[in-house]
Amino acid sequence: GAAVIWLELLVRTAALYVVILFAAPVASGLINRSTWPSVRRWLYFTVAIIMSKPAVGAVLALVFCLGGVMFYLLLYRSGIVPRWIAVWGLAAIPFYVAAYLLAMYEVIGPNSTELNLLVIPLAVQEMVLAIWMIARGFRPAAAPTTSELRASRLART
Repeated sequence: GAAVIWLELLVRTAALYVVILFAAPVASGLINRSTWPSVRRWLYFTVAIIMSKPAVGAVLALVFCLGGVMFYLLLYRSGIVPRWIAVWGLAAIPFYVAAYLLAMYEVIGPNSTELNLLVIPLAVQEMVLAIWMIARGFRPAAAPTTSELRASRLART
């Protein structure tokens, strides 16, 4: 068991070194349009190596959730979008985390109906946020005027 896992990690590490070794020459292939299909295959291979373990996808999902929590807290505190949208995002993040933790520990399948049902609240919230930002834009807080700044300074003294 442990020897097989060690061998698998050794092969993956070697494949990643090969990918890194050829990264610059492959990137230079973007200059010529005729080499783009080869570059695309190389990128697919790279992503396949990195994502070959379900745990990698789960860890990336958890990192996404950490960024999401920071993003929705900033939206909530700044008030540039309605607070109910930010609260919806904060409320949906735990379901997203649960989905990928359950998938990582193989309680549910990585492409199961249960996983999809757990991520739907955040997916719908992000679509609502996108539509809101496209249709209404941000509502930045008004900058205080000079007279308001003077009045606040006088009130403090």
